Amino acid sequence: MLSASSAPLVKRTIETTHKRHQKFYFKDGNVIFLVEDTFYNVHRYFLERDSKLFQDLFSLPQKQSAEGLSDDNPIRLVCTKSIDMERFLSVLYPRRIGKYDLETTEEWVSVLEFAYKWQFDAVCQLVRERLPEVATLVEQIVLARQYNLPDLLLNARVKICEREEALSLHEGRQLGIDECIVINQVRQEARSNHYATSAMKFDEWDRRMLQKMFQTPDER
Repeated sequence: MLSASSAPLVKRTIETTHKRHQKFYFKDGNVIFLVEDTFYNVHRYFLERDSKLFQDLFSLPQKQSAEGLSDDNPIRLVCTKSIDMERFLSVLYPRRIGKYDLETTEEWVSVLEFAYKWQFDAVCQLVRERLPEVATLVEQIVLARQYNLPDLLLNARVKICEREEALSLHEGRQLGIDECIVINQVRQEARSNHYATSAMKFDEWDRRMLQKMFQTPDER
């Protein structure tokens, strides 16, 4: 059970310079957050529905003067950027179902970082589905490792091993030496064993073998 002390939320004296967000301060919202200098008034239902962390937080006994009920006493999200909150809420409250305003890798990663931190698993899965549309294979691998997205990680690794061109110096620096060594090993073994051309396509058996090659000894 999440306790008030373990949740990454703190109370602070509120300055008058803080402003309400133009889009995500809803008149019928019932929980108010302060992120950096911006107030957000959103619907508690969606937070409880999609995040175990917020579900546990809101299950704690609430006093009449509890945090989140007014601008004078909001729930303040520390170590969180207002732009991340805004982008996350644009996914939680889309213009139309399935239509999002986010277009770049940076924007989707911003949502992923927020969702991962606050345990919105369904949103993390949505970002996982969107990243292949906007992110490079190397970016997908790096992000999948960082945010524990195994399906994205395997698919990106397969595609980077299948492609004809070798890793660039910049890509190698992004991936790290261990990843580069295994990618090179997979490509060399695939070509020497049963691929006559440089255009490789991995079948299901190949994918399983590739996944095993990337595992550390402790994971095998």
